Amino acid sequence: MKRTVEIILTVIGGLIGLFMTLVGGLILWMKSNPDEVRHMFSDMPEFQQASIDVEEVIASINQVGASILILALLSVIAGIVAIVLLKGNKNPKAAGIILIVTAIIAIIFTQGFMTIGGIFYVIAGILALVRKPKQPIEASI
Repeated sequence: MKRTVEIILTVIGGLIGLFMTLVGGLILWMKSNPDEVRHMFSDMPEFQQASIDVEEVIASINQVGASILILALLSVIAGIVAIVLLKGNKNPKAAGIILIVTAIIAIIFTQGFMTIGGIFYVIAGILALVRKPKQPIEASI
């Protein structure tokens, strides 16, 4: 049985995870360069009109950046493992469980940043668990 749909959904979720890894890296860069962040936000009229405190933004960045980077990277690695297990229909049950658990952990611990990638992982995981191999049709004569 081909597992093309599950593999495609896992690849899409992994690509979103790679993007979120880049976002996490950018957030960590912002954390290490607070002067650049202050300068960047001082040029934005939306921040001045909304009277948002830049120091609060920097403090919240410190809390979120590392968790996004690490969990997004781990979700990409888990997606690669799941693809290997799905390829050739080796162990689809284990791949499905890995995808669902990874999605739930990533969504919860990244405070929702990995929701879209997690949705793709959950759908692929459910498909991997639910789809049954086709039974050969025997011709009766």
